[in-house]
Amino acid sequence: MKNRTKIINISLFVLYMVSAIQSSIMSVVQNDIIRDYGLSIAEAGFLSTASSIGMFASLFSIPFVQSRVKRMTCMTIGLVLMVVDMVLIGISTSFYVLLAAIAFMSLGSSYHDTFLNSLVIDLNGKDAPRYMNLLHTFFSVGALINPYIVKWIANISGSWQAVYYIIAFFLVLAYLHFVFQARKGMDVPAMRQAKGATLSKEVVKELVKDKRIVLTALQSTLYSSAQMGIASWIVTYINMEVGTPNPTGFALLDTLAIDVFPLSLLWVGITIGRLIMAKVGWNPVKTLAYGCFISVPVLVIGIISANYWALCAMTVIFGIICGHGIPSLTARAGRNTPGRTAMGTTISSLIGNCVSWIWPLMIAAIADVHGFRFGLLVTAGLLIASGVIGLLNDKACREYDEAHPDAA
Repeated sequence: MKNRTKIINISLFVLYMVSAIQSSIMSVVQNDIIRDYGLSIAEAGFLSTASSIGMFASLFSIPFVQSRVKRMTCMTIGLVLMVVDMVLIGISTSFYVLLAAIAFMSLGSSYHDTFLNSLVIDLNGKDAPRYMNLLHTFFSVGALINPYIVKWIANISGSWQAVYYIIAFFLVLAYLHFVFQARKGMDVPAMRQAKGATLSKEVVKELVKDKRIVLTALQSTLYSSAQMGIASWIVTYINMEVGTPNPTGFALLDTLAIDVFPLSLLWVGITIGRLIMAKVGWNPVKTLAYGCFISVPVLVIGIISANYWALCAMTVIFGIICGHGIPSLTARAGRNTPGRTAMGTTISSLIGNCVSWIWPLMIAAIADVHGFRFGLLVTAGLLIASGVIGLLNDKACREYDEAHPDAA
């Protein structure tokens, strides 16, 4: 039983890594799309808007769908939408068809990822935080290698459209491998769970009254807002206010886009942090809370110094200390709603995404008046708030687990 669960986990890890590569294609080929479609910058903004529409449509519908449709069916629907729309993006010559394909691809991706995360939580029970960090470590690796894979395929094929076709093919292969392993592992209890609990008025009242659900969502929102603020604006801060050493003295680094190197280090740190949490198995809610407090002086020193190398150190340290936050809190959100893990993770993601997308815009607004240095310091305040909420969340989770030992 344990070996079969391990094999299913590995197949899901590989599938999620390929999914990470798929999710970041647009960020690499966007300039090519703008050129080929003759778009203005304002029109190009609709590309991300279409993706957001698809994502929010999925998050609002998943709590209702999870009680009516089998989990494996939801994952399959999500993957089919992703693959079909990736092909459609490649062959489309209409901007409006492109936008529709992006929206439905985002909807499918959100369905696929939500139910995949839910399955990993149910497969691993009390060890879910460790396995969620391993899962998201594979996602981090996919996100790291994405630019190189996308550019390599585009250079060889001479077409950005070919990137969508080829990665869609590998996505199908990874999913078929998972389905094959899942069919062989139907004796695993989590694989036999057909549908989540029905979403009724009583269930909604129960969810709203549960402090753990609310506090987990708030902690996740504040932390992800800080991480997104740093990831969204660190490169712009370097380009506009800090500058880069030229040359650095490191031949390899001097051949790369040196201004994005601190952002790459952020993902390296996040990957390391997730691997560490997967290994040590500490209390993830409390660990993240203390990590947020420790990261505050690191961020303040790095940002105020306005020094390129200090910012490199800042991003990698922050990633190592706090990079496990999103998978750890996703696992906690799933454990908060046993029998309907997809609902718990979706509630947390919905609140988190709705709010966390606001902060990069606020940082931009602050930076427009006071400069990016002051704007980025907002992230330190978000981390302090996330740490405080995290300690309250840890207390609420421990009290619940002690009162319900069978559910812990």
